[in-house]
Amino acid sequence: MKQILKPSKITIVPAGTLLALVVLSLATPARAYSPPPSWMPMTMLNVSLDANNNLSVETTALIPRLNAAPGTYNATTHTYDLSVVSYDPTQPWAVINGTAYSRQLGWFDMGTTAMPMGDDFYSTYASQLGGNSLWIERVGGSAELKTYFVDEASSMNMTANGPYTPIFGTDGSDTKWRWDGFMDHNANAVALTDITMPDQIFTETYHLYVGDAIGNPVAGYGDTTTTWTWQGPSVAVVPEPAASVLLVMGAGSWLLRRLVKPSATANRHPRR
Repeated sequence: MKQILKPSKITIVPAGTLLALVVLSLATPARAYSPPPSWMPMTMLNVSLDANNNLSVETTALIPRLNAAPGTYNATTHTYDLSVVSYDPTQPWAVINGTAYSRQLGWFDMGTTAMPMGDDFYSTYASQLGGNSLWIERVGGSAELKTYFVDEASSMNMTANGPYTPIFGTDGSDTKWRWDGFMDHNANAVALTDITMPDQIFTETYHLYVGDAIGNPVAGYGDTTTTWTWQGPSVAVVPEPAASVLLVMGAGSWLLRRLVKPSATANRHPRR
């Protein structure tokens, strides 16, 4: 059947008003994304190799806070807006969108030059390593925690901008990672949807060992393990009030249909 459309009412916008709207749209700046996550404040944990070729790594009792991505938490309503895009989606650090994260803890070689940024582990222990590498393998911890490699050696700045490559099993990556020997404050993150309680604790246990170019352990070196711990935001992520109401209404509607649904017998027509 052919549908006949009635002419719609045309609204005429004065030229002055239209011009003002155009000027306003041009003058309104696009939403500014947050700068890349910083390593500050930073805690550098020294990795060393003693005279007997035994590895050790500095430990800390510090438990850094995982901070919600900028703009996601509303301090007035104490709720999270999971639709907020904090970081430019075209940039490597966009993987941190929708997460609570920290770059505070970092691998570090104090070296021998007392440089603020440390030395290169492979230069410090070149004669002992003999061309081998230091590998760090994730051997346990919280499944929700993801780690992304942030290359600081090439930029030496606190907002090093890449490559945010998934490591330690994150997104299907290898659980072992060859340390580049420089100070690295990687990004450790948990999806906001996985923050189910206030001050939630997340851990990751690492096995450090000397291996060949592809990560096979090399004999003659002592290995070690260490565990890093983080604390989630002080407020857990809960659905927005409107979303909670919709969930309750949906469940109630489903239950009501179940209660009033006619039985098959009641709907059966009588035989004639």
